[in-house]
Amino acid sequence: MTSSNDSIDKKVLRRAYLKGFAGAAGTVAVAGCLGGGNGSSGNGSSGNGSSGNGNNEQLTVLHGWTGGDGKDAITAMIKKFKEEYPDANTKFNTVGGTGNVQLNTLVTQKLNNNNPPSSWAAWPGEHLTPFVEGDLLGDIGESVWSKNNMKEAYAKEAGQLSKFNGSYKCVPMGSHRMNNLFYNKNVINKADIDPKNLSSPADLVNALGQIEKKTDAVGMSKSMVNSTTIMRLWAATLLGSEGYQAYMDVVNGNGDMKSVKNSLKATKKLTQYFPDDAATLDPPGSFQMIANGEAGVLQSGNWVAGYLTGKKKKYKEDWDWAAFPGTKGMYGLHFDSFVYPKNAPAPQATIKWLRYCGTKEAQVAYNTRKGSIPPRTDVSTDEFGPYLTDTIKDFQNAEHKPPTIADGLAVSPSTLSDLGTVFTDNFMDPYDVNATAEGILSAIGENSS
Repeated sequence: MTSSNDSIDKKVLRRAYLKGFAGAAGTVAVAGCLGGGNGSSGNGSSGNGSSGNGNNEQLTVLHGWTGGDGKDAITAMIKKFKEEYPDANTKFNTVGGTGNVQLNTLVTQKLNNNNPPSSWAAWPGEHLTPFVEGDLLGDIGESVWSKNNMKEAYAKEAGQLSKFNGSYKCVPMGSHRMNNLFYNKNVINKADIDPKNLSSPADLVNALGQIEKKTDAVGMSKSMVNSTTIMRLWAATLLGSEGYQAYMDVVNGNGDMKSVKNSLKATKKLTQYFPDDAATLDPPGSFQMIANGEAGVLQSGNWVAGYLTGKKKKYKEDWDWAAFPGTKGMYGLHFDSFVYPKNAPAPQATIKWLRYCGTKEAQVAYNTRKGSIPPRTDVSTDEFGPYLTDTIKDFQNAEHKPPTIADGLAVSPSTLSDLGTVFTDNFMDPYDVNATAEGILSAIGENSS
């Protein structure tokens, strides 16, 4: 970091950015750091006057994809990068842990020690605000975003969520849709229901009852090992029961108590159709219940499609999906990205990595395996298969693209940590609607003021 930061009170920043650091599992926290001396200038050149060519420096990249579709996706992308830059000295480290907790903890520690990785996987949008406010991220507008036609080719939302105060700080390489309802075709057919015709969460509750009445399957598969998954379900239900504007009012700190309570009541009704072992069932296990027909439906991000495809389950034959009831015409927005720290080691190698993340080749390698879609709008759909091609079309035609709450686009890390605590304490059986509603509005309202 540059020495201009030396005048800032380090303890004050640490208190601000460490808020909620010990929050519930599944939430994230970040910390600010300060340092003086010869850090990077943040534009791909080194801050001490050297060229920063990084020829002998190691590119160190951290991510949290330890298995399944995520591991396959990042492995394929890294392989392509190494083929493009065979002489690059690289070290890609996987940091496991539910909800990226371990990854964010390690990044926090490294930043506090003024020893950041070259780059790390992070969500764009509000998730990055503490890093930006702490002056921890460099500007890659000229060095990265001005290359490969990125500014012109990227979807508007991806560019906006990557930019702070006019400066680009990260590179999204994949987008997940969050308002999905995946279902096992055999179970649904036996239950004689059509998820595509369900128009509200109330309709979904009735459908789940029919699944359990007419089949041996559980109505809704759901992992409840941490608060993230129930937050995702609540957010989808809020969209479906109360609408886009009510959702955005909550995100912006102007939520209506009645709307929030209504959405929580609807979510509570859905929970009666969860598996008996939901409290110990991990997310991949919940996906597998759809794959093998132990459950009828599952609300989740479309990484589930990547999982099912990896299990050789066929789209439209073994499984299908619908927009979560009440959210037709919406695309629940989520992005994966890599960031550029201001004092990145091996800055030129880091720039090459981030440029590569923004290429068509990288986004094909990553998204075809991840079950996500490229944020570039000029990528051919030839290699994406029917499901992801449908998703790309839905993204292009969506009337609304509400940003995800549970995955950090819409709220800051401290807010997300507070929300995680609210759900852990009040809405993971027993389900206290009043306390949860008050906690949600308080957490978002306090942090947005």
